[in-house]
Amino acid sequence: MSLKNYVYTIGLALLLQSTAGLAAITISAPSANSVKNASSLTFPVHGTCVAGQILKISAIDSAKKSTALVWTQCQTWGFYVDLNISALKDGAIKVSVLQDAAAPQSAAVNIVKNTGVVVTPPTTPTNPTTPTTPVSNAVRILPLGDSLTFGYGVPGGYRQQLTALLNTTGVPYDFVGSLNDGSSVMPDKDHEGHVGWRIDQIDYIINSTMDAQDPDVVLLLIGGNDILQNYALSSAPQRVMNLIDKIRAKKPTALILVANIFLLPGLQTQITTFNTSLNRLVNQRTAAGQKVHLVDLQQSTIGSATQDGVHPVASGYNEIANRFFNKLVQVYN
Repeated sequence: MSLKNYVYTIGLALLLQSTAGLAAITISAPSANSVKNASSLTFPVHGTCVAGQILKISAIDSAKKSTALVWTQCQTWGFYVDLNISALKDGAIKVSVLQDAAAPQSAAVNIVKNTGVVVTPPTTPTNPTTPTTPVSNAVRILPLGDSLTFGYGVPGGYRQQLTALLNTTGVPYDFVGSLNDGSSVMPDKDHEGHVGWRIDQIDYIINSTMDAQDPDVVLLLIGGNDILQNYALSSAPQRVMNLIDKIRAKKPTALILVANIFLLPGLQTQITTFNTSLNRLVNQRTAAGQKVHLVDLQQSTIGSATQDGVHPVASGYNEIANRFFNKLVQVYN
């Protein structure tokens, strides 16, 4: 069987509020690019935990055979690992996260090797939501990125304030994305903000996301986890541009607003280096007449007040919204 026809179906499970100090485990469905060979698969496992403690992330198959084992240290923002499942077979995989001597948190992953099968949803969703009904003739806006788009620590994050700002314009709009959560005051909670994801992981899903969501406007805020994980930083700005190229290839008329990263204590040098290159590359696209524009978060105080050294408090999220909105009003036509 050829690799391109080798598809995996995964049932996802989310566990919340562990007494072990792990607030949540999330197992993300892999993309086609996650396939390493005909018998193994890599996908993200992430969540929140007690900073500084050591985590053991393991996977056991239905025959109680270990198929993966990763050790990592919990950061102030939580943990994130790419878990490689080897010796892949049909059936259930139990993924466990053990924090020191506490009882482990576990989540079940049901893997089925097949073709053309849709990802199986959780049997009992922890937090079921209803996708927003599309608005006809509305501007379709895709909030795209990581935990800052999701709204880590502040339900809806910047999307809550952006909702209020957009409502003042009288222009019909529709947030789009495969995820749906946020504050109870938000009538439209759709987005594509994946906690812990890097540029390459958004890149993995962008073609299918563009096909499914068909946005008119893309609000792109990504790169923070590349910096936090020290992941191929020298190529990170260009990888953002490659991602933008894929968006434009799918929809040349889409307006893309690209935010840089706000400064954080202890990471000023890395963030400034990333932003300097990203700013230059984005501005080159703008000057060339492309519908790609920079949203500057570096020249702000967003990072001066955070929940955990990384994620802003509500006022910081509001400032992100203000800057996206101001640029959108300036360049949208």
